[in-house]
Amino acid sequence: QYLYLLFNRERPLASAAIQSDIETLQFYIESFVLTPAYFLDARLDIISPNFLARKLITGTAADVKVLNLARVVFLDKEARNRYGTWREKAEDTAAMLRFAIALFPQDPYLFDLHAELYERSDLFRMLWNQHRVLEKTNGYRPLFHPDGTMLETSYETFTLNQNPSLRLVVYFPKDAATRERLSALQQ
Repeated sequence: QYLYLLFNRERPLASAAIQSDIETLQFYIESFVLTPAYFLDARLDIISPNFLARKLITGTAADVKVLNLARVVFLDKEARNRYGTWREKAEDTAAMLRFAIALFPQDPYLFDLHAELYERSDLFRMLWNQHRVLEKTNGYRPLFHPDGTMLETSYETFTLNQNPSLRLVVYFPKDAATRERLSALQQ
């Protein structure tokens, strides 16, 4: 799909705006009470992360509506303390940004994001020059509990029918201990 996008001359001019109501998305995502969940758009913006996603993935307890995943991974020094496989997460995020830019080659937001990361992160610069491409799907992604212990999780990505550029990302516990610890964090 990536190669098709590179050679197809009839590409979209800009990434699709979020067509869903943010408040509705927030209500929906907060219904995931036992697992981290958030929406991710084509620009790698995390939209309406639920409480557990804010606590374990974005690193903010504040009720944020939009936060960019690439900025979290590459520019937030604490991100290394949230992802059990942070280096792999960084590799995937750089590859996802390359795919996003191929999807929306004339989106100034994506090019500004790329320029910011390229300037401010040595690791991003190195990973970008590997030319890896990835579309977010699913996989094993352990997270660190705030006490520093590992939470065994995997994630699945679901595309929304009404807005294919918006995906639901849900982290699932891989064992009973992780399930119990996620539940305890919610209280």
